[in-house]
Amino acid sequence: MSDEKKPIVGVLLAGGLARRMGGGDKPMRELGGKPILDHVIDRVRPQVHHLILNANGDADRFKKYGLPVVADVIVGHQGPLAGILTAMEWAAENVPGAEHVISFATDAPFLPHNFVVELMVPINEGASPLSCAITSDRTHPVFGVWPIALKDELRKAMIEEEMRKIDLWTDRIGITHVPFPVEPVDPFFNVNRLENLEEAEGLLLKIQASALDIHEVMQLGVVIERKDSDSRWQDYSYQPIAVFPGAPPKDPHEGWTQMREGDGWAHFHAATVPLELFRGETQGYRVNLSNTPPHIYIVLSPGEEADDPEMVVHLITACPYEAEGYTEDTDQLVEGVLMPSEIAAWIKTFCDTHHKDVPFKKRKRKPYDPRKGDFGAHRKPGGG
Repeated sequence: MSDEKKPIVGVLLAGGLARRMGGGDKPMRELGGKPILDHVIDRVRPQVHHLILNANGDADRFKKYGLPVVADVIVGHQGPLAGILTAMEWAAENVPGAEHVISFATDAPFLPHNFVVELMVPINEGASPLSCAITSDRTHPVFGVWPIALKDELRKAMIEEEMRKIDLWTDRIGITHVPFPVEPVDPFFNVNRLENLEEAEGLLLKIQASALDIHEVMQLGVVIERKDSDSRWQDYSYQPIAVFPGAPPKDPHEGWTQMREGDGWAHFHAATVPLELFRGETQGYRVNLSNTPPHIYIVLSPGEEADDPEMVVHLITACPYEAEGYTEDTDQLVEGVLMPSEIAAWIKTFCDTHHKDVPFKKRKRKPYDPRKGDFGAHRKPGGG
């Protein structure tokens, strides 16, 4: 479950007529031996505080899921905007303190486990009122964040202007498109037609076959504190103090960006680097999460190039076993900083999904260097 300070309400949009599937409940079609809706709920439920199902007709057909089933507040099957409005009004009445609804289509069984965390970054930064997913050049507005405060404005647009297209609404309000990778499969692949079911079965097998290669990535900014030193041998001492999601790109080998300063100290955004989660390391992540509080471990190395800062962010990891391996090198500084709650929620979801009891293999990996291409290339997935 997401640990955002304000409760987040998720809505599963199942109010369509499924004409291209021959009618009936499209999300109840079976994929891999269970309904598509089961796949969606398995991925969505851990990411939100409250989850409702927007569906019309007999609510008892969804009884086994134990979710509130809420029919469209505007009758006549008016499309996904009606479901979004329904969720906004339901949340305003039933979830005190909630500020956002996040919508999910119920025909997309491969949704990212870090979907909510990523979509909330531009919202929390104030970049725009709305955000939605994008893969390659294709936007996915049904997978989006919607401020509950706009419910009256949306209702007015739907009633008085007969607005039905999501894109018209997002263009009016303002939206940020959040990119997601399409490997090993497009996470927003939707089973929209009967022939898509066969393709989805193949994609599911592909995911299962590459299970040991499963990994997820989140870019984190690293904050380092520089203090004046009393030592005759050095002018400053350095200490990692924090990480934060949604940081702008920043090469570790470039000059640091000062964030704040005081008497004898200064804080810098030193780098933005990938925190990578691998299936083969879930045991280490679970050990970390069991600590109060859990930590992100930052490895600093002395700058080697003429233009390097004095200390360079070598890598970050959520695995204490991996971090321990770097303490053997006296030239490197390894420090743990508090793990932000939204990162802890993301890692917990990853562990809940992918953990199997296997021995952890301790190893070292090469430092992150954006100058050498894809950050995923420096490391073998699965702990190998």
